Amino acid sequence: MKGFTFIELMISISIMLSLLLLSFPFYTSINKQLTIDRAVARLVQDIRKAIEMTMSAQNFNSDYPDGGYGIYFPSVLPDKYYLFADSNNNRMYDTGELVEQVDIEGKVQITNRATGFDNVTFLAPEPLVLFNDSSGTGTGESEAFVVFSDGSSSYQIYINKVGLVYIP
Repeated sequence: MKGFTFIELMISISIMLSLLLLSFPFYTSINKQLTIDRAVARLVQDIRKAIEMTMSAQNFNSDYPDGGYGIYFPSVLPDKYYLFADSNNNRMYDTGELVEQVDIEGKVQITNRATGFDNVTFLAPEPLVLFNDSSGTGTGESEAFVVFSDGSSSYQIYINKVGLVYIP
């Protein structure tokens, strides 16, 4: 006779189920890590997008924004940030300047940032990078940081005066 007996089939299935059950805890921890990694990568990508939009003189509402483009981190909404066009050159996000609202995925939130740092704006042609508080006043710092956390792990994302974004 050729083939498998019912007992051999049941033993094979039970071995596969045991391996699956053993790997499940690793899957959830890896999935949490991937969620925060994607959120950090998205912020870095959006910062580079704002620099690119500034350097390429991309129009917003059929006109180039005098203050360039930037990223705003609202302190009351730690699970989102805004890509904006600084149309009135006041170095801060205002109503009507929204290019894109980014909702941070999963349970990842902005848990900390440099003191007085609410937004970063980029001006052509250098690009000139300006770190500002909620009133548009410059912080005078040479770099700023944003901390993303999901409760168990966190990342600090640094932006310096020349637009370099790095994660130590």
